[in-house]
Amino acid sequence: MANWSNPQLTSTYTNFLAEVKDRDVDLALQFDGTTSTNIPTNAIRWDSSANRWKKWSGSVWGELTATYALTALSLTGSITFEGATDDAYETTLTVVDPTADRTITLPNVTGTVVTTGDSGTVTSTMIADGTIVNADVNASAAIAGTKISPDFGAQTVTTTGVFSAALGTAGAPSITFTGDVNTGIYSPGADQVAISTGGTGRVFVDSAGKVGIGTSPSANLHVATTGNPEILIGGTQTPILSFIGGAGSDPVLGYAVGSLRIGTVTGVGATGFTEHLRVTATGDVNIKGAGTAGSTQAVSFSGSAPVDSLVVTSAGSVGVGTASPGTTVHALGGNVWSGSFYEVGRFQKTAGTAVSLGYDNAAYVATIGAYSHDGTASQLSFWTYPGSGSAQERMRLDASGNLGLGVTPSAWGFRTAFQNQLAALSGASGSSIMELTANQYVDVGATRRYIASAAATSYAQDSGAHYWHTAPSGTAGNPITFTQAMTLDASGRLLVGATSDSGGALLQVNGDRIRIATAKTPASATATGTTGEVCWDADYVYVCTATNTWKRAAIATW
Repeated sequence: MANWSNPQLTSTYTNFLAEVKDRDVDLALQFDGTTSTNIPTNAIRWDSSANRWKKWSGSVWGELTATYALTALSLTGSITFEGATDDAYETTLTVVDPTADRTITLPNVTGTVVTTGDSGTVTSTMIADGTIVNADVNASAAIAGTKISPDFGAQTVTTTGVFSAALGTAGAPSITFTGDVNTGIYSPGADQVAISTGGTGRVFVDSAGKVGIGTSPSANLHVATTGNPEILIGGTQTPILSFIGGAGSDPVLGYAVGSLRIGTVTGVGATGFTEHLRVTATGDVNIKGAGTAGSTQAVSFSGSAPVDSLVVTSAGSVGVGTASPGTTVHALGGNVWSGSFYEVGRFQKTAGTAVSLGYDNAAYVATIGAYSHDGTASQLSFWTYPGSGSAQERMRLDASGNLGLGVTPSAWGFRTAFQNQLAALSGASGSSIMELTANQYVDVGATRRYIASAAATSYAQDSGAHYWHTAPSGTAGNPITFTQAMTLDASGRLLVGATSDSGGALLQVNGDRIRIATAKTPASATATGTTGEVCWDADYVYVCTATNTWKRAAIATW
């Protein structure tokens, strides 16, 4: 090849042409593959073996490192770059055969061009905000949790899919809060969720939907603590409703403001609330029933009621005023009603007459009384059910003390009487008279009157004497005129048809005959007999003159 020091002035003509030619060949070949000498420093050649341009340093061909400006470059095929090191590795730009004119524009900035095969060189400064939209992200793309650092910041995270976390534990819940990693939400097991604070499980919801506070639930709502569990329901200040209970103490249900009302609700909140039970701030307990809440309740217990006001034992016995009832219903105590009478129980509709049960404290007598608390006269009646139809009144004691058996007692004027349909037994306080009558009563004017339209009779005792009266049939309600038919006076004399003694005989008959209806014949003069006995037969009249001694007188016709 050429010696670029030639031709010289000393060169011959023949050599001069050859030396110039060698130099022309080098230029034509662009020094590619030549072994020329004395090449000018900074000469540039094309190295076809390396497919690159090189520059002569004066002693060796090196990489062409200078930068050249091109207004336009039009190439067919590919462009290959050697890189900083002359080796077997190059970078090739290949253009797919276009179907139309295409233009690739490089931005007016300094930086690195990134390809789809690159890794880790894309920075946030290369992506303008808002240029990547939802459609640009593949539906199956997954972002590893380690790539979100440190967190989402103030951005709200919204998803229509599933947010999944590890089960976690009470000490290391899977959903926690910044700086408090032992407080959060975790799952104790399949179909369960729990909340922990300070590394301890506090609230648990099991697979059946049961909720436990402080414990794994065994009921729909289960509250348990090592001390006294308490549930408070209220506003922002004093709790209104408290549930407290624990080992060694009775459970407590407390209400801090006003009254505690218990009832049923048919709607949400207080809508459709119907009160049934109320406990007032003073301790009154009211069961509403059909009454009005807070005013006219069906059952009421005063908060200041005395000890043992009402006690129901395990045997079902009810004690009123006693904690140890001796029977099914046992009332102890009572209030003075009148005099020494203590009223223990009272049965009354609203006003008027009431039935009072009590006792006479002075005489130790149990009593049943009818008392009108509005001042009107009262009566006491007794009823039975005959087995069909309606109940029937069987006995009545009126305000005057008259007792009717099967009837309402008539208004006896000056005596207290016991009556049935037609008979009466009467008497008067402070009097020695007792009278048993049939079909008569005595009115307020002391007039005897017929009860029914029939005959009337009377038997009376007065001051040791006995009196029998009769009256013919009369009209009901009319006055009665009695005839004194027989008297047994206080001296033992029997007066028949007479009202007073005459002659002192023990038997006096105010009439013209006396009859012994049945005949009797003693067996002998010494037959059994009592002094004074008289009997007769068809032939004799017999008189017992001494014990077992009879005498007789013949009876003759005329």
